[in-house]
Amino acid sequence: MKQNYAFISYSHRDITMAKWLHKKLESYKLPTEIHNDFENSRYLRPIFRDQEDLNTGVLSDELRKQLDNSKFLIVVCSPHSAQSQWVSEEVKFFIESGRLEYIIPFIIEGTPGSDGEPECLPLSLRQFISNHPDRELLGINIAEVGREKSFIRVVSRMLGVSFDNLWKRHERDRRRKLISWSIGTVLTAFLVYCFFFPVSLTLELQDEEHHLPVPEDAVLVVNGASYPLSNLDTTITITGLPSHFKYREIPVSFSATYYSNTDSCTSSHLSFRAHMILPLKRDKTFAIFAGKVIDEHNEPVSEATVQIGDTATQSSNDGTFKISFKAADQSEIKPVKISKTGKKTIFREDECPGEELIYILHNQ
Repeated sequence: MKQNYAFISYSHRDITMAKWLHKKLESYKLPTEIHNDFENSRYLRPIFRDQEDLNTGVLSDELRKQLDNSKFLIVVCSPHSAQSQWVSEEVKFFIESGRLEYIIPFIIEGTPGSDGEPECLPLSLRQFISNHPDRELLGINIAEVGREKSFIRVVSRMLGVSFDNLWKRHERDRRRKLISWSIGTVLTAFLVYCFFFPVSLTLELQDEEHHLPVPEDAVLVVNGASYPLSNLDTTITITGLPSHFKYREIPVSFSATYYSNTDSCTSSHLSFRAHMILPLKRDKTFAIFAGKVIDEHNEPVSEATVQIGDTATQSSNDGTFKISFKAADQSEIKPVKISKTGKKTIFREDECPGEELIYILHNQ
């Protein structure tokens, strides 16, 4: 019983093609119904290729041993191998062993027996064909059918099965691998998209119009991380948010003195970027100016004129008054004027408007 499925004979100048054929053969998976008699596997193994497996000093002995233990001789035919004495000797060994039908010429360049084209068959094979014209030896020519079909024709010759059947099987396997590769590529791209590329968030902060300084404790919180703010009418971009926010909402909150706390969420809608407009609402700290007007005897003063800035009102029967300011009119300091006939007018500035102010009007 032979130990090798095949022996690949070639000129060293054709080593690239020899390596390709060697790798293709040993990676070819046998059909289920075919059994590998050499090593009880599902592959065309082992395949021997010289100048890779031989040890220096015992080349001739090792070559003869490997040739004798190989069922097939695959000859990489080209103008280089046609001039190679080494390839010719390897072919001659197989012919003299009575195994001509187990020689497979694999033609990669040149033309067999042509006067006008470069010869590709080694000398010993040409001489045998010339002396035995009745012994036809068909070669497999890459130029005629291409690499893949040529390779399958070699396998078909080695296995002794129909080329058409093997080619159909090869095409099915190729399509299945292509589909699997395509699905795997799409899945990999999807996973990379979902879990490896971060999200960036652009926030437009829109503050109500006012004349108050920015609170020192103004802070924006995005996904648990705090971002102190020095400007409330601005646009900021936060990068490096975890990639899972492509399909989840991003929590955003804002807090500051004199502002209503804001809690909101936004989404990137499966993209790399999210955009959000965040309106900042003021609380009532500077919006309400209210209190009570009394006299020196702690009695309420009604119909007193209360003027805060450009806005005026009158105190009610119980002496109370209330003025509401729009955001544009709010400020930290307000000029105050309170007057009534027969009473001394009050002129002053209050730094912190509020809702529990007390003003005392004295008699003139």
